[in-house]
Amino acid sequence: QYTVQHTTDDGEEFEDVKIISATDFIGIERYDYRHINPVIGNNYYQIKIEFEDGSVDFTHYRLVAFEAKPMSITLAPNPAQDRLKLDLTHYRNKTIHYFISSMQGEVLLHGVYDANHSDTEIINLAPFRNGNYILYIRPEGHREVVQQFVIMKEY
Repeated sequence: QYTVQHTTDDGEEFEDVKIISATDFIGIERYDYRHINPVIGNNYYQIKIEFEDGSVDFTHYRLVAFEAKPMSITLAPNPAQDRLKLDLTHYRNKTIHYFISSMQGEVLLHGVYDANHSDTEIINLAPFRNGNYILYIRPEGHREVVQQFVIMKEY
């Protein structure tokens, strides 16, 4: 039989997550298993193989890294005038790179919030004209978040 084993501990102290019975098929047999609750981050898997004579062997473990699903970012106000408030509470203790680009893809502003950033940060929009823009947020260890916003100043 085959036992799928899992750990988050760099290949130490594996736990059984699924036992799969082997068949008497001669040739190549395919087995699969989907881990329903892996942790966000590094997951290590190996297969424990138990032979009919009672002997046991193990495959080399494999690393599978799972990222958090991209989270949205709350921008306020939208439309904005001179400042844009970002809610970064989902990214506490993470360095964040941000970029604002035009709709044509030209990067107009970029910056970095270090890991000690506030839950709420402000971007100064005073130099920008009225129009549509795209904000790219790249938090450390997470997928990029992309959000469109509008600047509509009163003249």
